[in-house]
Amino acid sequence: MITLTPIQNYHMFLFVCLLRSRKTVSFLQWFPHFNIVFANCKVKYDELVKTIHASYLQKYVKREGMNENPNPNLNQMVYFHGNIYNKYDWHIKEIHRLHYIPSVKRGNKKPITTTCVRKYLSTISPIQIMKLL
Repeated sequence: MITLTPIQNYHMFLFVCLLRSRKTVSFLQWFPHFNIVFANCKVKYDELVKTIHASYLQKYVKREGMNENPNPNLNQMVYFHGNIYNKYDWHIKEIHRLHYIPSVKRGNKKPITTTCVRKYLSTISPIQIMKLL
């Protein structure tokens, strides 16, 4: 897993905050030298979305245990009291509770897509997103 330096952490935090407020385009108009930095941040953010989505599919669609890594390129498993703990598990449960279960109750099952994961990530704080990265 690639660890971020403090400067990269700052850029990633800035990217997440601007993404949340939908101001990345206007920011890049004023500070074009951040184009490459934000492109790298977008790649990392997209990897996070894909990993959370893959973890959701593994847990709720394929109904497999969370012991296997859904994205072998990212080291996301953490040992917690001797058990393997997926750091995305709580967020996966929240996505299921906030998006899938209400759609089932309305009578139209809505599949969880990467767009749905992005919507969920836009509702949580940037600090929580930084902890997931």
